[in-house]
Amino acid sequence: MRRARINPGRSPRRERWADGGGVDQDVTSYDPAEVFARFAARMRQEPPQRLRLSRWRASESVQHHIERIMQSIVESGVVAAEQVDEAGWNERNAYVLLCAIDRAFATLDPYVGTRHQGELRRFRTTFRRLRRYNKDGTDGAVLPRRSFPARPQQIPDHEADHFHSLMLVPALPADVRFRYLHPEFDFPERTRAETDIAVGCVPFLASTDELDITRIEDAEPWYSIKARTTCRGDIARWQQRISQVLANLDDSGAHIGVLPELALTDELLDRWQKHLLATPRTPASNLEWVLVGTGPLTIDQDAEQSPNRAVLLHRDTGRTLMTQDKRSPFTMTDQQIHDWQLTALAPGPLTEWMHDSRDGHEVLETRIARLAILICEDVSRLLTVGAAVAGLAPTLLLVPVFAPPILRYRWQHTAAEQFAHNTGSATVVATSCAITLRPDPHRPPVAAGDSGTALVLMPHQPGPSDTWSIDVRLGDACGDPTRVVVLPVPRS
Repeated sequence: MRRARINPGRSPRRERWADGGGVDQDVTSYDPAEVFARFAARMRQEPPQRLRLSRWRASESVQHHIERIMQSIVESGVVAAEQVDEAGWNERNAYVLLCAIDRAFATLDPYVGTRHQGELRRFRTTFRRLRRYNKDGTDGAVLPRRSFPARPQQIPDHEADHFHSLMLVPALPADVRFRYLHPEFDFPERTRAETDIAVGCVPFLASTDELDITRIEDAEPWYSIKARTTCRGDIARWQQRISQVLANLDDSGAHIGVLPELALTDELLDRWQKHLLATPRTPASNLEWVLVGTGPLTIDQDAEQSPNRAVLLHRDTGRTLMTQDKRSPFTMTDQQIHDWQLTALAPGPLTEWMHDSRDGHEVLETRIARLAILICEDVSRLLTVGAAVAGLAPTLLLVPVFAPPILRYRWQHTAAEQFAHNTGSATVVATSCAITLRPDPHRPPVAAGDSGTALVLMPHQPGPSDTWSIDVRLGDACGDPTRVVVLPVPRS
């Protein structure tokens, strides 16, 4: 943050707003989102000392000043030029102005309707059009903050932690796309009244007998696993299962359906889309979206390998709302091949036969969540694959996996904890019934309730300073590939 250098008998050096200080004499007010972006970026470059921030936060006069400016912004929809000028020459005034803008935007709901009917309502339109509040993205994107770490500091560690309604995201990495759903495909406005959203996890795959499991010899050994569609009766069986799964999801009360990794092929995706379009929802159904699993989908007819791609479909139309390719191939060890009873693949290690995706990650901004999909191995790569996604602070992660039954405190659980603690994300993990572990007398028994086909891990309470614990729940489909395990997640 640029601070004035004041010498005796000399006025502070004045600069125009484009350089971070001073005010254009022909301007009387400024866009609050643009002001927030500029000053938050400056504060990130030159953060005030924590001691100063702490004293400002505790000062009644500072808080009164913040409240007064906040009310002015709410009523007028702009920041007065003199307030920008004061902030340009004084670090404390810059903090006051940022906090005032942050609190003013707390009166705005960009997702469903608005609690505020004043001048700030225009930012709902800006957000839907640009996927950010500020029109000039030079300093980054000003976004509504929707999640909070599960282990916050009640006395903030960093300057950005003082802001509870807004966040400044620097220029997005080239491999991350931030998208907003058209209202026709988003959740209906009636869900605004619901505090929880129900996610229904379905195993879909019953056993390895329903899979094509192939060892591929190349420069190094690879493995390919996908739903089998080549034998007589396969397609008819899958069509029947799709029909039953959709009926069960409609009856379950779930808002979102999630199928596991490797439950999808080109043929199955086509049948899911046609079946969703042709099957009217039941009157009691809450179902809006179905993540129909992941699998090797044909993107390029001439390519040797296909991406392992997840597809999110709209319940009523079968339209594709979002796709996500797996970024991190899974290497299967010889011990895993033995334990998972995949004898056709022995010996290991083998690496996953999948196209190296260059499409990056999508983060979907919706009425009920800021949503991202991480496929199996990707969720355990917090510092690589997950880092760019975590920068947008998603509130909900959907994680389809291909693995044995999910165990409490194992890799899916601990990986989800990292996202909960660092970004406040709720995570839903779904696996199939396909993999069963070989009996091993040396393996400790699993306690009742500590194993299942679905897991949800979420911050216990939403908020900037009170989310000190996480809630973990496991559900088991008990070997039924069409059974829906319903897990609640908080609507953000």
